Amino acid sequence: MRIIISPAKKMRVDTDSFDCRELPVFLDRTETLMNWIKGLSYKEQKKLWVCSDKIAQENAERFAEMDLRKNLTPAIIAYDGIQCFITCVFGELENGKVVQKGVYAKMARGDMVRYMAEIGATAPEQLKAYDRCCYHFDESRSTDTEYVFVRTEIPGRQRHL
Repeated sequence: MRIIISPAKKMRVDTDSFDCRELPVFLDRTETLMNWIKGLSYKEQKKLWVCSDKIAQENAERFAEMDLRKNLTPAIIAYDGIQCFITCVFGELENGKVVQKGVYAKMARGDMVRYMAEIGATAPEQLKAYDRCCYHFDESRSTDTEYVFVRTEIPGRQRHL
């Protein structure tokens, strides 16, 4: 199992803190994807990203100027903000699904990445034990390929029945 951490909000360029000694591992695949996205119209990009006009515009400009071989920033320092995650199992991407929206869901996704690192997760089944940030695995809503985590309460709020 591989975990790919995707930024939730901000990406920064920092070519001074660390020297990039090697090019990214999957550069050929990344360039293929980058060129495909560059070939889309702005409207098609925005539809693909399902985001606001502001974010779509920022990313359309970022892709237009992107050069994957120059001025590289290591991913570990490139992203600021709450993290979300995607699991990659045997080369196949599956979106980790959290049923609630908002900041607590984003915090739980970031905490789940931390949890996976803490337990040294190597298989998706290990995620079923996650029970932190008021979220837990819901077997009745989950399938073999999609795990659903539900929020039992909102931190700081008393539960009303």
